Amino acid sequence: MNYFVDFICKKLMLIIEIDGYTHRFEDVVTNDDKKQKDLESIDFIVLRYRDEDILDNIYNVVTDIEDTIKEILNK
Repeated sequence: MNYFVDFICKKLMLIIEIDGYTHRFEDVVTNDDKKQKDLESIDFIVLRYRDEDILDNIYNVVTDIEDTIKEILNK
């Protein structure tokens, strides 16, 4: 299994994906779902955000990432 991801922290087993416009196409959604399931099957946590989330609501994105990191560290 070989995938490209946007951001990865192997120490935390955390992947962050930023999905642009093309990630709304049915075939891309299908591929994204498979990729995410494959990565989660080897214990990665995958967070996905749309471009709009990053551009219009960065505070909530950062807060979500921080909360996820806290959860990982408290396990």
